[in-house]
Amino acid sequence: MGASKSVVGTARVQGYLKMVMLGMLAVPFPGLEVLVGRAADKFEDGKLVDEDTRKFLTSYIESFVAFVERTR
Repeated sequence: MGASKSVVGTARVQGYLKMVMLGMLAVPFPGLEVLVGRAADKFEDGKLVDEDTRKFLTSYIESFVAFVERTR
């Protein structure tokens, strides 16, 4: 998961990180990579204020927690 001023600022690094993890036989979260493009428009004083992004991230984190619980 990443945030950037640009539209796709963290997309490539997330893909590379997943490849490295797979090479180490790690079990990365099978969900899609997440990036918050144009993050400056969605945060105020360090707090996420964009409601659509907040809802998406809440659902994504819930899925991640369920994944971690299953892989323990």
